[in-house]
Amino acid sequence: MDIFKKLSFEERDALSILEMKAILQQAILIKEDESDDRTSRNITSNAMAILSIAGKRGLYELVPELYQFIDHWDPFLRQPAVANLGWWLKVPEFRDQAYEIFITDEDSHTQFSALQSWTSYYADTKNPSVLEELYKILINDNYDVGIREEALSGIFDVTGVKSKFYDEYTSDLIKCSTPEEFNNKVEWKEVTDLLKKYAPNALKNYPIKWTKADYEKAKNIAKKNAMTLISEGEKDIQLISKLTNLSVEEIEELKQGGTFAGG
Repeated sequence: MDIFKKLSFEERDALSILEMKAILQQAILIKEDESDDRTSRNITSNAMAILSIAGKRGLYELVPELYQFIDHWDPFLRQPAVANLGWWLKVPEFRDQAYEIFITDEDSHTQFSALQSWTSYYADTKNPSVLEELYKILINDNYDVGIREEALSGIFDVTGVKSKFYDEYTSDLIKCSTPEEFNNKVEWKEVTDLLKKYAPNALKNYPIKWTKADYEKAKNIAKKNAMTLISEGEKDIQLISKLTNLSVEEIEELKQGGTFAGG
């Protein structure tokens, strides 16, 4: 089979292990400044096709090649290699390396696969150190929402407890456009109750996130303060926004409504 042409799915599925190894080895050798020619694109496409099935099919024979991709310049090859080694094949020696990749890699998709892989090694172990690390990631507003959701999912996986509010298959957390929106959709009490039981040091070392009720209470107080300023004749909306941490749009709504009935 000509491994330098783009393979169909049927041809990919007919590849022997040796042919897969040969394609992956060729892809490893491609340098970034050589990646635009047709042959290189074909080899890369074929390698990606192999990486998409390696772990699912339990192809442990490809582990040596997979390891060579974890620091590859192309994240479209690096990410599936990480997922195969950790999430799918659970190569024991890769566990700690998966965490290192999560910390150091700059590609969010590779980070996600590395975190998912690392967490999967600790499913149902109730490991307090792992839970603390996952909580630290979960409360960090600087992380991509996909990473934070994976940390949330990991907390339930590691404790072996089924969440009452979160289902990874139906959750819409990934659609959150801001950290505040994400934080408001998480039932923090359920999370912190778990940590109190299985990883109490996590709550000592890192701040507890507000619950939805906390956010609503703070928002209501801010709206009351804004209404007071408006009723006293303050017309500078930007100043009211700065003093209350409400958005200009929220203040405009208050002015138009004229009253506020929040509890």
